[in-house]
Amino acid sequence: MIRRAVLLLGLLSLAACSSTSARSRQEDSLFAVVAAEYTVPDASVFAVEAGCDGVLICSGDHDTQAASLEALVHAVEADRLPLGRVEDALKRQLRAKERFLAAPVATRPADRRALRDALGRDDHRAIAEEMARFL
Repeated sequence: MIRRAVLLLGLLSLAACSSTSARSRQEDSLFAVVAAEYTVPDASVFAVEAGCDGVLICSGDHDTQAASLEALVHAVEADRLPLGRVEDALKRQLRAKERFLAAPVATRPADRRALRDALGRDDHRAIAEEMARFL
């Protein structure tokens, strides 16, 4: 039981959402349909059953996040969600984290010219302006 809970805790990514500006209207419509039809815990189980390796819960409501985790634990315990599926998803997430953490880190910060070339570009400003409209 505890092993299952730890595996599912690794699987369930409880993080803040990125800006809604990054989503299309079609995606927003899909999210609205899912939210109208299912609870967040049920949708979390359906998502993992359908092959998602993790669930991003945008709500800052810890009760919703905990209920989703509990729903996933119960789905494994009821054999609705195979434990092997969850373990495979966790392995893929761990490999991705290891690759990210193993990436070389610059020993020195970039020089001013490189920073000017990378930051403050028109496309970055456009994204920042679009994000500001949602604040």
